[in-house]
Amino acid sequence: MNKINNRIIREGLILLFFIVLYIGVRSIFFSSHLNFSSEQASFALKSRELLDNRKIELIGPPISYRFEGRYFFQGSITYYVMIPLLLLGHWDPTISSYMMVLLGAVMVLPLYFGTKLLLNKKSAYCLVLLFSLLPLFINYSRFFWNPNLQFILSPIVILWMGLFHKYRRTIFLFLVSITAGALMLFHYQFFLIIVGLIFYYFYTYKLTLQQKVLFIAGFFIGFSPLILFELRNKFYNLNTLCLFFRNFNSVFMMNGGHGFALHYILSILLFTFLFFSYYLSKISSVILFILFTLLGVFVIYYYSFVPSHGFGMPEDWNYGMELKTYQIIKENYLSHSNIVNLGYDTIAIVQKYLLITHGVHENFDDYYRNRYLYVITKSQDYMSNPAYEINTFKPNRVLKSWQLNATYSMYLLERVF
Repeated sequence: MNKINNRIIREGLILLFFIVLYIGVRSIFFSSHLNFSSEQASFALKSRELLDNRKIELIGPPISYRFEGRYFFQGSITYYVMIPLLLLGHWDPTISSYMMVLLGAVMVLPLYFGTKLLLNKKSAYCLVLLFSLLPLFINYSRFFWNPNLQFILSPIVILWMGLFHKYRRTIFLFLVSITAGALMLFHYQFFLIIVGLIFYYFYTYKLTLQQKVLFIAGFFIGFSPLILFELRNKFYNLNTLCLFFRNFNSVFMMNGGHGFALHYILSILLFTFLFFSYYLSKISSVILFILFTLLGVFVIYYYSFVPSHGFGMPEDWNYGMELKTYQIIKENYLSHSNIVNLGYDTIAIVQKYLLITHGVHENFDDYYRNRYLYVITKSQDYMSNPAYEINTFKPNRVLKSWQLNATYSMYLLERVF
């Protein structure tokens, strides 16, 4: 009995270490690394709108590719998962984003136990350490984004996989597919994982016909919000996808193409590492300890320097600069105003999020009738910018200016009628 209790206590302490490790490496200069920019602010604003209006919406943000005004939409699950995190953070981007880090830390538990049940304890240790320490995973688990949320919630699928492997109960098989279907609402990369799951279960386990049907049905149930959207809107997404492939070069290879990005494979990598963790467990424990210790030392050293900009944000710009700019605008705010940020986001959605969150309401979509315009820019010749938000604001005069940092300035312009 004492041996069992000691083993449970030891395992609990190890899991606590993993959780602290996960949080600790992501906490290093957290606010300096934080990416709260265009999409993060627009997602947060949409989340607030859905909460305030008690509204159920089936579609979420579009994918990066588009053609002739047609968009291919992902699910709205991103907005609804963000709502509790934003509420816990009182709508403060830094605190709310840190709530996501804590959510990811909680996911260490299903990842560990799922992998342990599916493979073995040593594989679970390896996968949890990769989940906690791999720089790619660190970078994409510290800020709101639909592929990031999908990634940090993926361990739930692995937990159901482990429980089914251990107990062979159909309910766990069903939970694997329904959770995977729901996770595909975040980002379509999960489609490849779903294909892999189907092959894995159909060819590894002797499933009954009833189990196979229930397993496939689970994917459709989890993905049902977008299926319902398709049925109600004459298969808009499916028709858009067909249009994309009919114009493949224009959409994916030429001006509309965005190239390969690492966030396209975040969740895929986690499941790939799940497969390889079995083989990692065959390596000597001493060698693994040395390798992961070296990885940990490298990560702590790598993140010990204050970055010059937020992750994925322009040089010399981060959320701290957004906050500094907001404070200036708030203290010098004039009604009938609008904002442009010529550094990276013309419509300055982060500034609008901060203003709206703190009770300032304007028609921020209208850049034709605003009397005042706050212009964030790193170029003195800002009026030559082709963006309509600035080049239609003519004639004008400068009322005030502020030097935000060595690179960026802000001007308050008044339209001269």
